[in-house]
Amino acid sequence: MPVKLLSDKSNEQERFIGGFITGTFKKVGNFAGGYGVFATSKRIVGVSSSRWFIVLLVGSFLGALGLISGIAAISHVFDLRFTVFGGIALIGAIIVWGQRRLSRKDPRSIEELEARRDFEIYRDNIASVQMKKPGSVKRGHMKIIPLTGEGLNVLITQQFEDYLRLKSLIAQFCSALPQVIFVEEE
Repeated sequence: MPVKLLSDKSNEQERFIGGFITGTFKKVGNFAGGYGVFATSKRIVGVSSSRWFIVLLVGSFLGALGLISGIAAISHVFDLRFTVFGGIALIGAIIVWGQRRLSRKDPRSIEELEARRDFEIYRDNIASVQMKKPGSVKRGHMKIIPLTGEGLNVLITQQFEDYLRLKSLIAQFCSALPQVIFVEEE
């Protein structure tokens, strides 16, 4: 059930600023990774990745693992190292394929965003947006602190490029009038 916090009462036309879905974001409380953050001139919108996509990705992963194990068990021709490294390469290819597939399905308009939203919060209900950059071991995060109601907490894995894209999007949203407090933690 999408969460909607306060409605914007201004008559200003809403503009789509941008955003993206990536497997490196995870909404706190969701089991699977894959989340998107989008901004318009009036609100920030969270978008969950398709559940079918996650099932497909996990199924592909398990299928590849089973295929490699089966080939290794049936034909003793393959060296164990070949099986392990081949499996790692195949699993890596599936992950890259999944990332590309996720990004192709990004909403490109306010209408598409409305159909896929999981969370939204209007500018006039945001107390602050806090971001922490990911380290080489620790995850980063983006927290939207609301004046009232439930906020949004998105974990960011060690993909620094995705963090920079999100930071740029949120900074652009926060700098428009009326401004929203933006805090970057170390």
